[in-house]
Amino acid sequence: MTSDAVLIADTATLREPGHPVRVVPLEDEVGDSFRGDADVAGIMVVNLALGNRDLGDWREDDAWTSGSVRPEMYT
Repeated sequence: MTSDAVLIADTATLREPGHPVRVVPLEDEVGDSFRGDADVAGIMVVNLALGNRDLGDWREDDAWTSGSVRPEMYT
């Protein structure tokens, strides 16, 4: 399964509340990274691989990027 993005757990991920992971696109929007809630990172990867949502959808999803996501919102 591929999702055309790399998720990185860096210093900010380990220190900040909510542990936001950095998402780095590998196609189309290369270098245009953003952060998202670690609790739904797996769900994001699956939805990207299945084609249900693209990176633009996740980047613009306020719940995902604000840290107020509940994993059941995306299942």
